[in-house]
Amino acid sequence: MYRGLLRFTLVELLVVVAIIAMLAGILVPALSASRGKAQEIKCSNNLKQTNILLSEYESEHDGTYPAITVAPAWGEPTGWMNLIAKRDSDRFLFKCTNDNRREFSYSLNTRELCYDDDENFTSWKSSRLCKVASSSAFILVEESDTSMFSVADCDQDNYSQNVNSYMEAAPKHKSGVSMLFLDGHTSLEKYFDSGKMTYFTGELNDPDDPAVELRKWK
Repeated sequence: MYRGLLRFTLVELLVVVAIIAMLAGILVPALSASRGKAQEIKCSNNLKQTNILLSEYESEHDGTYPAITVAPAWGEPTGWMNLIAKRDSDRFLFKCTNDNRREFSYSLNTRELCYDDDENFTSWKSSRLCKVASSSAFILVEESDTSMFSVADCDQDNYSQNVNSYMEAAPKHKSGVSMLFLDGHTSLEKYFDSGKMTYFTGELNDPDDPAVELRKWK
């Protein structure tokens, strides 16, 4: 009955196991890298969709962007994410898939508003943003430090240097921190480079702000 043809020796089994282990060692890192790249693309797309919603809100409200407030939950009548959302499913646009602690992951840049106006509930005006020295350098929205803000806070605002994305010990993506700029482009940045990005509309950066340093995410 040729049963002997179906038998494997111990050496043959060990060879098969070694081959499988070798293939796994090759494939697993490749799959992990592909998954990481897909998450980066997803995060960038989230920011692009967020930019569309912000632009629509600004257009519908006579050049005024959504006002900042204090830690509202999803579905409340305040908070920039609540205000620009068109439907309940939009909440998923505001979360990075690598954020394992919070329901929302992105912070609206309000640094200059809080510095200059000293107001708690102010908002950007298009008349002010049109004076930006470089729209491709002005950070509008960025991934926020995972350790900052409450789990359900859907009005995360970059109101001071203490909540900058570059304060995080490690970015959520291998390629860096996802950022949305005023001109609508997105990028992943490993460095905060004061020569190419800013939180301010006037000079490229405020000389009194620690962000003027070239900062690298650890």
